[in-house]
Formats: sequence, C-alpha cells, structure tokens
Amino acid sequence: MSSVQNLEVYNDKSKRSARRERDLELLPTNSTRYRVVESVILLGLRILESPQGKNSLIRIATEVVQQRDFPPGDRPPVPHIYNRPLAEMPRWVDFFFGRLRSNFPVVLLCDIAGEASATKKDWGTDMSQYDPQEASHFEFNKTIINNMIYVRHQPPNVTGDNYNCFKFQMAITIAHEIVHLLTGFLTGTARPYTPPGVSLGNYGNRNMGESGRYWESILLGGVVEFFEDGNDPLQERQAGRPYLIEDSRNNVPAQLVSTTYINNFLNGHFSFPILTSSRAAPTTRNELRRISREMTDVRERSGRRARAAPAYESPAPEASSSVSYRRLPPTHHSYSGSYSTYYAQGNGEPSDSHAGAYGSNYGSSHNSGYENSGYEDSGYGNSGYENSYGDNSSGYGYHR
Repeated sequence: MSSVQNLEVYNDKSKRSARRERDLELLPTNSTRYRVVESVILLGLRILESPQGKNSLIRIATEVVQQRDFPPGDRPPVPHIYNRPLAEMPRWVDFFFGRLRSNFPVVLLCDIAGEASATKKDWGTDMSQYDPQEASHFEFNKTIINNMIYVRHQPPNVTGDNYNCFKFQMAITIAHEIVHLLTGFLTGTARPYTPPGVSLGNYGNRNMGESGRYWESILLGGVVEFFEDGNDPLQERQAGRPYLIEDSRNNVPAQLVSTTYINNFLNGHFSFPILTSSRAAPTTRNELRRISREMTDVRERSGRRARAAPAYESPAPEASSSVSYRRLPPTHHSYSGSYSTYYAQGNGEPSDSHAGAYGSNYGSSHNSGYENSGYEDSGYGNSGYENSYGDNSSGYGYHR
C-alpha cells in the first residue's frame, strides 16, 4: 500500500506557553506542507513494513508483553490487553499497520524541541477496535518542515544533500514514534509502562525502558544524530551531517552515515543496519560536540532570528481560502511531558520528544520566517517539482 487514508495536517499557530488553547489551521491536501508531511510519513511506514522492520517490531512487541507478564525481581505482573498467543504477534503487528494506514493520527506542525513527538491517550481494552486517530496524534517540528520546503526552492549547488538528509531524519523519527504507538496499542493506555529490558543504555532507567531507542539499536545499529556542518551555505537551515552512534554514551564511536546509503534508502532500497561512510574517520559524540553543535541546538538558538524574517504570501494551488480551526479534545495527554516511574505513579516511558541526542538541552524550537510564507503552500505544487516531495524521491542526490 502506498498511501495513508484520512490524514489531516494542522498548522499549530499557538505559542508553546498557550498549548492548552491550541489555535489550529487545517492545511489543504494539495498544499506543499501537507505533501511533504505525507511523504515522510509514508517513508517512515515503509521502513517499519520492510521485512527487517516488521521483524524488529514483532520482537519489541513480544518483549514488551513477556516482560510485563514477568517483571524482574519480585515485582507483580503489569497488566496489558494482549491476550492472544505470542505466536500470533505477527498478525497483530500487521493489523496495527493496517489501522495506521486506514486512519492515520492527526499531525500538528508545532514549535517543539525535537524532530517529532507522539501523544497517546487511554483508548480501550479491545485491540480489534483500535483506532489510531482516537488513540493518538503526532506533533512535527514546524521549523524542520519549513526548512525542507525552503531547501527545495534553492539552487542545487547550494542545497547539496540537505533535502535528502531532512527526509531521512524525519522518516527515522516517525518510525521511532510509531514504535511508541505500538506500546499503546498493546496496553490501551496513554502512558504505557515499557519494561526496563526494552531500552538502550541511559535512554531508559532501571524502572522503565525506552522502546523507540531500543528499536533504533536493533534495526539501525545505533542512534542517528545530526551535527552542524560549518561549511554549509544554508547555515541554520541545514539538516546537518548524520552520524550513527552506538548508544547514549559520549565516548562510543560515531560514524558518518553514507550518502549513497541515504539516497538508496529514500528510493525504497532498505538495508539494515545503516551503512556508514568508508571515507570518514570514526569519531565520538564528545569530539563532535567539541568541534560542532547538534542541529537541535542550532535550530533552538536561531529560532528567534528566523521568526523575525519577512514572510512571503502566496496561495496554495487550487486551495480554498477558507480554513478550519479546532482544538484537541481534552482527553489527549501529551507524551512529551515529564515522567516518573510506573511503580511510583503509574506512568509510562520516559519523555522522548525525539531529538538529536541524549542529554541535549531541549529549548524552544521556534518557527522559521517561512512559517506563513509562500514556501508553505507554494505554486510549485502543480509544476515539475510536484513529485519531488513524493515517497520514492531521493531529491538532489549529490555524493560527498
């Protein structure tokens, strides 16, 4: 299947300090921002639906159920709603993806610190009645989506591999967050407890795990983090250079991801673990932080300047001038808030508004100046660039 049904994408015009009073604008399906969001969602789904991706999810779902049934030490079992034989887990993972494809959660384009986050709520106890739109919604970093569109309007000699890297980054992030939705599917709760054995290093703790990072480790071979390229002419609008890092520790090897691998990946030729460049010498997270900055921090620091940039107005092609606004129902509980352990307060995994690196200072990730610009809903939608946002496009694929 090459599409998602009933996808709604909203531009969140509210400030982070007023998040309880969201001001949401529904984007037309033929707008550029909508198409970019749809394309990265499709790529994220295809990662997880690949043979290796599906096997990784079956493994995680099985471990979540087993370790909730038999916690370490003398702790009592933790309830869940999976009451079928474990041998049937592949069928229920397929069911989960079928529901995602047919009724994908609402996506909000927001000012958030990381690349994206998943919000879940208590939705029920019968897995056969799972409705992703009722059980969850996503928040995507508005600045990243705006930067992707900005990059598409620059000449290739300026943009280099940036669009490809942005799309690679967002697809992995979305796949990571879908893993969190899978835990909610198995438990029916807004804050599903993930056992500490389903984690990666310090991303979890001794009381609870982190299923998204665990998934990255078993499929990707580590976590992917983006660091600023000081020579990139796009400066703060760049995607950064992607590094594959073994785990949460600062002194473990960090290797530059192969550009050829990324281009093949975007064209649907998935292979795992991620392949790294044979030309770049291995480094470490500590060394990268000494000579560069994480892109999460770059976007946060540049946000106020970018937000003050002039806006350019132009309508989306054939888009209605009327827009829809709505606020999320009060039953939605933010997944990106603070956490405490399941046994202390009944909560689930640690917060993971997916961002560049463990231990980053996640400040506000402000809008770019293109938030309300012509780049948002550009007339490029009906031009030869239309397919460049699509799921199979590798964009400007220049090898370093």
